[in-house]
Amino acid sequence: MPKIVYTDEFKRDAVALVASGIPQKQVAKDMGMAKTTLQAWVRDARFQSHGMTPTTDPEQRKDMAQALGRVAKAIGGWRRGRAQSGSSGRSCLSASRYRATA
Repeated sequence: MPKIVYTDEFKRDAVALVASGIPQKQVAKDMGMAKTTLQAWVRDARFQSHGMTPTTDPEQRKDMAQALGRVAKAIGGWRRGRAQSGSSGRSCLSASRYRATA
């Protein structure tokens, strides 16, 4: 079976549709491609958005995915901690708390 070559614009459009909230399965069906192909493009776009260069080496891809997972987990924990503490993102040492009163 001949290999299908997609343009960069086509790939970007497909990834953008997924990013907009349309399920990968639906995008792949509508655009006439394999879902696994679209999954690879979405994964590579995620790597690129974090400054990583996509690769075809399965070991390197696995390492990169694990690194992104650790970052996402750390960010998720940080966000949960902020939500539980009721923090608005400001330091607990806000200026108003230490303002001198006359």
